[in-house]
Amino acid sequence: MMASKSFVFCFDDVEVREREFTLIKAGKVLKVEPKTFRALLFLLHNPQRLISKEELLNTVWGDAAVTEGSLTRCISLLRRTLGDDVNDPRYIATVSTVGYRWLCAVERLEDAAVASRLLERGDRGNAEQNISY
Repeated sequence: MMASKSFVFCFDDVEVREREFTLIKAGKVLKVEPKTFRALLFLLHNPQRLISKEELLNTVWGDAAVTEGSLTRCISLLRRTLGDDVNDPRYIATVSTVGYRWLCAVERLEDAAVASRLLERGDRGNAEQNISY
């Protein structure tokens, strides 16, 4: 799922750092289960595209035998973490019996671009954290 480049996704007051496996909302790092984070990354890599339940299950869980209930739980946790509402979604829309779609506009930056921006602002500590491997 993840390419050799890693990205930082920004939307509203949220920053998702792919390489660091970190979700930051309103400046606070939030705990996210690994499968939930992978589902979020897949949605962010495919904004506005309808992603079938099967595709998301295959991408996140691979060959592991899981039910749609695992995916439903994962999306529910993601919505709760982001403060999204299933009845009035800002981020994740459910397409009944089919799958999910990421709704919100997302700014996608390469990690190196984020580090450059931080250096320009004089935030050397965070910039070095972003470019170290």
